Amino acid sequence: QPWQPGLLVRLQRRIGAIPYGSFSLVNWSVSMKSSAVVFVSCLLEVGFASSCWAGPMSDYYVTGDTRVYHIRGDSVVNSWNMVQNQEYPVVVLDTVRTGSYYSGISGHEYARTGSFTGTAYPSSIPGLHHDGATDGVHNYTTSYWNIEGGIISNGTAIWRTDTDWTHPVKLFDTLNTRPSGITYDSSNGTLWVSEWGSDSHRSPAIRNYEMNGTVLFSFLTDGRYATAVAFDPTDGTLWMSGYENAGYFYQYSRTGTYMGSTYFSELA
Repeated sequence: QPWQPGLLVRLQRRIGAIPYGSFSLVNWSVSMKSSAVVFVSCLLEVGFASSCWAGPMSDYYVTGDTRVYHIRGDSVVNSWNMVQNQEYPVVVLDTVRTGSYYSGISGHEYARTGSFTGTAYPSSIPGLHHDGATDGVHNYTTSYWNIEGGIISNGTAIWRTDTDWTHPVKLFDTLNTRPSGITYDSSNGTLWVSEWGSDSHRSPAIRNYEMNGTVLFSFLTDGRYATAVAFDPTDGTLWMSGYENAGYFYQYSRTGTYMGSTYFSELA
């Protein structure tokens, strides 16, 4: 059967999910939002600061094959059905805006509470797309696969669009093939991209790119294939979803140090 990946999405930390073809595996595309969300810190009586939860500190909006999930800490606090299935790329501004997985699918706009606003975003970007990111002025996405003349090949393109997913501009090609997850780093105006590599040479990595394609830093993810990546501006860490283990999200420092994982049973 044709391979039909699904994806992840984050809010400026965002996370999304992806089922693959006839398999029941779920992977996630992520996006995170650091905006008008107030977080309450936990202070231990002994005077040490501690996180109130094991999950991401920021709110996350995650796309699955048929639903969007709102994650807060280690809990799914809301979810809703998509207008159309496989709206994988997602960004969060004043509203939640999903993008097109491929040419036959449109993205849609939702209130953060889940109601459809009536706005659709028809496909405008070549290829298949797993994840989305935004800097508030532009959206960004990857081409995991290229599709030209009905022929599918490994993708390498990073795309920039307007915030309504229109007017795509190819920014650069990634160092390795099959870029999947993408997130915007607001600390320095760069992009973090997860790359899988080809079937014959798989070497899953996450790379930090300037907007002109210059590689600033990269690290291997210990065999974890990230379908989505999200930068958390609150603590400056990266979160990624894994293709192999449905429901798990992994946290890394920007220097590549593995910091642990969180599991969401609703996304498994």
